[in-house]
Amino acid sequence: MQNLSFNTLNKQEISVISMLSWERRFNNKNVFTFSDIKRYLPNDYGYSTQFVSQLIKKNILSPIKKGIYVFNPIENISTGVKLDSFVIADKYMSGKNYYIGYSSLFNWYGFSGQIFQDVYVINQSISLKKIMFNTQFNFVKVKQGFMYGIIEQEISDGKVKITDKERSMIDLLYWNGAVGGIKPAMKIFEKTIRENKCDIEKLVNYAAIYPRPIIRKIIGVILDEIGIKTDSIYKTIADTSLTSAKWDTRSGSKNNKWKIILQ
Repeated sequence: MQNLSFNTLNKQEISVISMLSWERRFNNKNVFTFSDIKRYLPNDYGYSTQFVSQLIKKNILSPIKKGIYVFNPIENISTGVKLDSFVIADKYMSGKNYYIGYSSLFNWYGFSGQIFQDVYVINQSISLKKIMFNTQFNFVKVKQGFMYGIIEQEISDGKVKITDKERSMIDLLYWNGAVGGIKPAMKIFEKTIRENKCDIEKLVNYAAIYPRPIIRKIIGVILDEIGIKTDSIYKTIADTSLTSAKWDTRSGSKNNKWKIILQ
């Protein structure tokens, strides 16, 4: 890649880069749309697409996806701007309904000491895996029933949507492979409750509407052991058949009340 300076840029590029730099410095803006950049060009400018392509080739702009770009000021050309991966996910979703969850939040909430590199973006529109800015993004498409317990969180580079702690506890039981399986996940879940590190009422209400019956059953077993009232959860599984907490085997101890086999 060529070494860039204001001496290697044309007049129009310098003008636009100056405006982008001003936005970055005074408005803390690092991500720009095609419309943003076009607005900084003369009204009669007829080569907007080609202009943006040139800024991408010169690494002034790094695409998140078509029409959305991270701005790399000249002083950061060699390394690029280090934008938080959660913010990249938010910009990629472009206002669509989503949340960042699963193992992406397990360290955030103290469920695991491991920092998981993949970012899980749960949403209602796309299902794909994509590497952006050296990070693996997993876009997981789900039904509307999973879209609850979502909060807006302010982080260094902007606002993002994540699941709150109680909803993330439930996802911990579902996405248990990240912490070594269902048994370790249950221990973390129980420990968090016993140490009064969550809102029990909210957790029970969330559990009662979680779309996967097997997770409701596991939560019921744990809450019974602790001595927390589970009527609202139990009535949702009372008429279900016996299932196993470990999907590939039916060996283990059976809990007759919750109709589940635990390993």
